[in-house]
Amino acid sequence: MDSQELEKEFKEYELSLLALSEQSAQDVGDVLDKMGLKVLANGQVRSMNLAYPMKKHKSAFFTYYQFQAKPEKVKDLDAQLKLKTEILRFLIVTPPIKKVAERSRPVSVDNQIKDQSSKPFEKVEEKLKAAPEILSNELLEQKLEEILQ
Repeated sequence: MDSQELEKEFKEYELSLLALSEQSAQDVGDVLDKMGLKVLANGQVRSMNLAYPMKKHKSAFFTYYQFQAKPEKVKDLDAQLKLKTEILRFLIVTPPIKKVAERSRPVSVDNQIKDQSSKPFEKVEEKLKAAPEILSNELLEQKLEEILQ
């Protein structure tokens, strides 16, 4: 197998978690290392107040890890994290794929200004055409009398 095939087998994941102590939040990095997962980045452990109590705790320590792993290993990681009582919540997700937008040809600034300048006026004209006819109070009263009769 060459390196490209190996890279295809490994996928990127992100693990975010709330732990009871700062040390238990950092210990998750050790769990990732023991499982042979390649940690790409990890966030600073921060203390935070929870919006609602979780397991009778009102505050927790938040951190995240970005790592590469095979999908089978992620299932094992999930099972190991569920066993740890000092972790209140965790979530493992795949980050969205970043697409690089390419333009086929550059658009000149003059064309952009012309396109933008004509569009607002067209919309205003359409709204004026679609607006109902304005009636005076006398004409409205006449219309109401016709309808009521």
